[in-house]
Amino acid sequence: MDRLIHDEIYRFLFEHSFDAILLTNPNGEIYRANPAACKLLQRNEEEI
Repeated sequence: MDRLIHDEIYRFLFEHSFDAILLTNPNGEIYRANPAACKLLQRNEEEI
């Protein structure tokens, strides 16, 4: 249950943050971008 709550909080903060957030793998490849990052870069998540 705690893990589920943690995941929901993380997801909410990621999606609603005013700051651009990019998640990368150890090679520096981007695998997630939040809406603020998409707006800043003027790209959708798939393009980033």
